[in-house]
Amino acid sequence: MTVRMDIDPRALVWARENHGMDLHALATAVNTPPAIVAAWENGEKRPTYKQMRKVAKKLDQGLPFFLVPPPRDKELPETVDYRRRGGPVSPALAREIVRTERYRQTVLTYEGPPSRRLDLRPLTMPTVEQRAREFREWLPAPREDHPYGHDPLRLLNEWRELLATAGILVFQASRIPPEEFRGLSVYHSELPIILINGADANRAKLFTLLHEVGHLINRTSGLCLLEDKQVDEPLANAFAAAVLLPADAVLTAAKQAESEGVDMVEVIAKQRGVSRLACAIRLHHLGLVDRKVVDEIRDLTEAAWKRHREELRARKGGPPYWRVRYRDLGQTFIGVIARALEAGTIDWVEAIALTNTKGPTLDRLLNEYHGQ
Repeated sequence: MTVRMDIDPRALVWARENHGMDLHALATAVNTPPAIVAAWENGEKRPTYKQMRKVAKKLDQGLPFFLVPPPRDKELPETVDYRRRGGPVSPALAREIVRTERYRQTVLTYEGPPSRRLDLRPLTMPTVEQRAREFREWLPAPREDHPYGHDPLRLLNEWRELLATAGILVFQASRIPPEEFRGLSVYHSELPIILINGADANRAKLFTLLHEVGHLINRTSGLCLLEDKQVDEPLANAFAAAVLLPADAVLTAAKQAESEGVDMVEVIAKQRGVSRLACAIRLHHLGLVDRKVVDEIRDLTEAAWKRHREELRARKGGPPYWRVRYRDLGQTFIGVIARALEAGTIDWVEAIALTNTKGPTLDRLLNEYHGQ
């Protein structure tokens, strides 16, 4: 016997729009004609239990959500879209943004408000150098004499954990092309959020991470491709470059470099563990290279990234799923879940739901967390 569900049609419309998904996209995802989905949404037809399970999974909601009136407000936060070429937000990216907001609420629920807040004076172009110094002192930034030097992955992870201690949550997103977004920030007075694209290179992620901090310092939320021609993007780019490449260190490196122009950018970028583009922007602001060099580096970077993407598409396999989830959720958030489980404030089923995983994956995440 076919079991049909008495859903609240308004809840279905809310959940679909909350994920930035149009009616046809949802119909395709659940293998149902658009006319049928439209009939569910206007109350003319009732979906089956099996159909609603597919809908609930696609829209990241539990089945009970669709039985009652929806919330008044959307979960998808308002952000300023700085992407000149970006186009509308895809359902996949909308889902990731909504999830980060839920992760933030989880942290607040089980750990409470952070002890520190990002409460620095706003950025302007004339104050970028000063604000970058203040920010490095406020964290404080990673030491220059670390035994591992400037390894990009280690630097990225250390910056990420430092930001967590300063009350900033950082997550990564998988399976979204960097052409859609490089980074995103959502400002909250408590626990602001940064989401970076996991498909990007580690050096690029590091620059994006500090770029988004620049937006948060100015109490703004942004969806970014880091394009210099967009409003406020040059300011965030300049801040990120100044934080990662302190003026004294860069000027010293430039004097020691036995090269100039593009070659000098390559040398210093490798020394500092940052992207060539970040280094070129910084050297340009310090008057060490002209705009032509920055544009040339940008072209080289885009060409190299396209080649890298083609290689990734052609490559079979990849890291285990649990490792990607650990990277995306981050040590800080998984730690929150681990402590809540140990304290008995959540059970295993709740932990699975809060991490959007399955039992075996959650087990691996917790083992990795305790191992680290």
